Amino acid sequence: MDSASRLVDAVQRLSLARDLAGVSAVVRDAARGLTGADGATMILREGDVCHYVDEDAIAPLWKGRRVPIERSISGWVIQSGAPAVIEDVFEDERVPADTFRPTFVKSLAVVPIRAHAPIGAIGNYWAAPHRATDEELRLLQTLADSASVALENLRLYEELERRVVELDRAVHARDAFIAIASHALKTPLTPLRLQVESALALVHGDGSAGAGKLTAKLESASRQVDRLGLLVGNLLDLTHITFGRAGPRDAVGLRAMVADVIERSRPLIERRGTAVTLVDGAEVVGHWNRLRIELAVENVLSNAIKFGEGKPVTLAIDRRGEVAELFVRDRGIGIAREHQHRIFEQFEQAVPAGHLGGLGLGLWVTRMIVEEHGGAVRVESENGKGSTFTLELPLVRREEAR
Repeated sequence: MDSASRLVDAVQRLSLARDLAGVSAVVRDAARGLTGADGATMILREGDVCHYVDEDAIAPLWKGRRVPIERSISGWVIQSGAPAVIEDVFEDERVPADTFRPTFVKSLAVVPIRAHAPIGAIGNYWAAPHRATDEELRLLQTLADSASVALENLRLYEELERRVVELDRAVHARDAFIAIASHALKTPLTPLRLQVESALALVHGDGSAGAGKLTAKLESASRQVDRLGLLVGNLLDLTHITFGRAGPRDAVGLRAMVADVIERSRPLIERRGTAVTLVDGAEVVGHWNRLRIELAVENVLSNAIKFGEGKPVTLAIDRRGEVAELFVRDRGIGIAREHQHRIFEQFEQAVPAGHLGGLGLGLWVTRMIVEEHGGAVRVESENGKGSTFTLELPLVRREEAR
């Protein structure tokens, strides 16, 4: 194959290369074949060093090595943007002789990859004295120009792949937002529906119920509507959980907040026939996002009620140093050990699909909220013996504690 055919073949192969290994393999083979050299290498600039990406030679040279740009003839070519033709590597002051003394190299020719602001170089080496001809330099420079285009195409291809990944993440985030929104809005809707059904039963009953009971039911329903409005107004903020963005925080009493959550959950508690107890103790105040922590507590409590089989549920609060701990214990069906590691993941459940309903989002949202506050959530459970969920919440964020 003549030189022109070799060059055309190399350019065609470079246009199809989709990674650095593919580009460097074409360059090293073509550079040696075009000039009949005893060795050829492709070098890329990485800051202040020259990276010898690949080589094809009669004996090992510098493949994989990184050399300071000031101590490499390739570095001189990259910095100057001019080719270097050297008949005797031991007679040219630009060449660090100690570098070449252990090698077979006697002569060399190096051309820059890209004329303006070179990004690398192609080096050819001969074992016998040789002065590269103008034609050899022309062939090497044409190959280098094609390599520059291929490397730029590679960068654009990698950028395209990155954007495709980002688009996939955006679609996933959208789907996660829809799922979170559905789950978050459903939380106050369930007790609201129960309150409305109870009020309707009083209205359509035998009239023996007094106005006080009906008023209490409607007031409770009104509170749930207010709660729903608050969630709708802050729904966009809830998506920030997915991206790890902190929401506004205030001083929050954990015991008072848990008591409020229990009271709001009263219709569901009564419907399930579950006794829910908050163990007496001192108040623990932390610097948290109240809406998010309330949602985390609601998720764990509703989970305990749902899988507690109507048996008592106990909540307890403790303080360990600068960390508040909330324990939620049920005595229900429990969770098999092999499932405990995945119940905090998105769309995961430890029960067969469709059992007791749900999307498998509650515990995932809880984990995201707690971790966003710098804490952790864990579970201890056995089949048939119930579960204890523990939420650990630092009283202040780390950056605020400094």
